[in-house]
Amino acid sequence: MALALAAARSIARRALGFRAVDVNAGGQACWQDRFRNKRSEMWSDMRDWIRTGGCLPADDRELAEDLCGPEYGFDAQNRVFLEKKPDLAACGGAVA
Repeated sequence: MALALAAARSIARRALGFRAVDVNAGGQACWQDRFRNKRSEMWSDMRDWIRTGGCLPADDRELAEDLCGPEYGFDAQNRVFLEKKPDLAACGGAVA
């Protein structure tokens, strides 16, 4: 079900003219020594992009809240991991 929903979102984004790249967020990170999975790696890359001047739409409060929602921590190998989606949903966060 989640995979079908993700595919539908990707198709819709392409139809609206956005460049969309399908990613298995639970897959292996490129930097496996720093991140537990691809989702953690992408979130960290996005955070770094914003910190170095990346810009989000100023009027998209929902997007800003979604990006600030997940908490992160470090596993036994000192790799970054994000809060699990079911835990995030239980706290009222958005789950994509």
